[in-house]
Amino acid sequence: MEVMERLSQIYRLKGNVGPPERYLGSIVETVQLKDGTTAWSLSCHDYLVNAIQKAGRELREGVWH
Repeated sequence: MEVMERLSQIYRLKGNVGPPERYLGSIVETVQLKDGTTAWSLSCHDYLVNAIQKAGRELREGVWH
């Protein structure tokens, strides 16, 4: 919280800031590691679905010869 308070003195921040839900098009999740550590994990599912859909559209439109 101390860091967020310092940042809010310089930048305008959104209220109720919490852990990220998305980052660079990926879904962010927390996972429990075997040693008990909690870590963030990025899921590429949405990114891959969008990339496949875009490639399909471009193939249908003849963008790739």
